Amino acid sequence: MARSSDQKSLRQAPLYIRWAPFRSAYAIEFRLELVSQLLAEIERAAAAGLEVGGALVGSFPNAQAPTLRIEEIELMARRPENGAVYVPHPETHRHLYETRMSAQRRGRAVVGFFRSHARSSPLVPSFTDRTLISDEFAQGVFALFLIESRAPHFATFFIAAGGELPEEPSTREFRLDEEEFKALPEIRPAVPAARRPPPREASRIPVYGILAIAVIAIIALFSWILPRGIPDLWPARSSSEIGLALTGAGPLVRINWDHSAGSVSRARSATLLIVDGANRREIKIGPDELRLGTVDYQYTSPRVEVTMTLDAPGLQVPSQSARWSQR
Repeated sequence: MARSSDQKSLRQAPLYIRWAPFRSAYAIEFRLELVSQLLAEIERAAAAGLEVGGALVGSFPNAQAPTLRIEEIELMARRPENGAVYVPHPETHRHLYETRMSAQRRGRAVVGFFRSHARSSPLVPSFTDRTLISDEFAQGVFALFLIESRAPHFATFFIAAGGELPEEPSTREFRLDEEEFKALPEIRPAVPAARRPPPREASRIPVYGILAIAVIAIIALFSWILPRGIPDLWPARSSSEIGLALTGAGPLVRINWDHSAGSVSRARSATLLIVDGANRREIKIGPDELRLGTVDYQYTSPRVEVTMTLDAPGLQVPSQSARWSQR
């Protein structure tokens, strides 16, 4: 660390926490003053038994290693009727679009999404997290930031490329604690010249200001319509124990199952195999989402078939399929 007399001009510059590349080519920088702001929102929601989510606004500065820098957070809309779990809905996508427009006018970009985690499962992306990233961040590199709702607020980042989140986190789990971060040693900002390798542990960095910013292409706003009318249901082709059914809902297909069924409540997880026209996609469902009994899927063809397979140790539960087609 340089002596304080050499750092006089830096005292007024923002400070960042930096995570060096780990399971990703990108380093992550998070503005230190955002920690208390983010924790206040998470704890306020946790007191009401709710999760909260929002956009990460920042830039991709020119640094020694490819870097994703987070400068602001923007809370996104949620519906109380969805219960404790944060589920994106049409207002979320509209708000995200407006946030993109605002960020672009200030020379910044939406670089990812954050969500608090009040679930019993580990800090891993949910089906709706993966769907949001796939739909809204299909191009470029973006971050998903997950934070435990309960103290001591462990957290981690997942770096997505091409709309696909990795199975493993892109940072080791850490405690989101402003005082701990303030105690970290300061280091000089990363520079393009590769004179030394980046540190392997999180460090606090004084930054001179905003460096060159890569403006992210704006994804056009599209509307998600809430379910209406009489559902189009096809009967399951095998056992009705899971109760799988598909419902048309505007540009979405709602995938439903019987969350109160004994086999579902005893399952550790499930796999959804989605055949959407010529496209096939396999999605993992965690225990918290299994208890919800429903997820939404944005279809790309007029016919969708879904097969659900439970991971339920000690039970012989056959996979179940259901189909939906646009009329």
